Amino acid sequence: MIDLRVYQQRGDFTLDVSFQAGADQRVIALYGASGAGKSTLLQAIAGLCSPDRGHITVGGEPLFDSARGVSLTPQARRIGYIFQDGRLFPHMTVKSNLTYGAHGATASRTISLEDVVDTLGIGHLLSRRPHTLSGGEAQRVAIGRALLSQPRLLLLDEPLASLDRAKQDELLGFLSALPRRFGIPMVVVSHRRREILALADALVHLERGQVVQAGPLETVLESESLRAFGTVTVGTVIQHLPEQHMTKLALGRQHLWVPMMTHPLHTKVRVQIQPQDVLVATVKPQSISAQNILEATVVDIAPAHGGRLCRVRLDAGFPIDAQLTKRAVEQLQLHAGMAVYAIAKTVAFPGDRLAAAPGGNLPTKTTD
Repeated sequence: MIDLRVYQQRGDFTLDVSFQAGADQRVIALYGASGAGKSTLLQAIAGLCSPDRGHITVGGEPLFDSARGVSLTPQARRIGYIFQDGRLFPHMTVKSNLTYGAHGATASRTISLEDVVDTLGIGHLLSRRPHTLSGGEAQRVAIGRALLSQPRLLLLDEPLASLDRAKQDELLGFLSALPRRFGIPMVVVSHRRREILALADALVHLERGQVVQAGPLETVLESESLRAFGTVTVGTVIQHLPEQHMTKLALGRQHLWVPMMTHPLHTKVRVQIQPQDVLVATVKPQSISAQNILEATVVDIAPAHGGRLCRVRLDAGFPIDAQLTKRAVEQLQLHAGMAVYAIAKTVAFPGDRLAAAPGGNLPTKTTD
């Protein structure tokens, strides 16, 4: 889908980035601290700045290739760019803002105004002007305008930055539906973990203009530098027990019980377990309220939080971390290779983005 190699020198800052993403990686997140080069890379893809050398190919078509002398104009690249503040035309109604995007379309119109209005839930806003909209409503209109330009790719630069938590959750629901609904891949700039977990299939971790690691989200999140995300893996819905209001997920050879989900059997859902929500036992607990007890093996033990705590890396068929006190580690006599049980007190489904419908994919949790 995307094959990119960009080198750009601007003053003391060097952007030197290379990554590829396949067709199954519909949403690529660019992650890193401020100044890592995320927005600069987004501008290079859009054609708003020209790299010193390299190439940018989207869907097999070269947008930029310094060796071949190719550098399409921003208009010719067919890329929808969504900024933090929406940047709607204040003198136009919502409908006029939307149809303005259609006027600039250079491709055949496969996305209609009706489709966009229905998917984004903005039919009741069409006659209003931007100054009367909430931040979340304005962003949905900006997304709709970009979609109506019939883009081959959507670029989103911190799309939730100006919104409160409730509006972020609402917009995440709509954003997660777009690649499936319209078949358009997205590149999202963010330094927010929950946003990335809710949306991304692939992750490019940037530091000071360089790629630390890039690849499928779950693979990249196993790296040492991204342990703060906790355990992130994918489970499959294999059983519903309506009378008990529970759903059973398969994670390799392990199983998790979670509150009743509406997803059909065999649906994939993303699972997140934070280290502070994991207990460790050397014998299988009995008569305990916790439903999720996983067989595991200790991989390693390392100091955490300045040595005040220990991070215990476990192998449960997938990597999982537990955050324990030094006293607990000593009392349990934990060591690498030891067979233990991991008790997951809380399981989260960040954005539930692999299975949910528009507007219906808010984060959920199960405790004990």
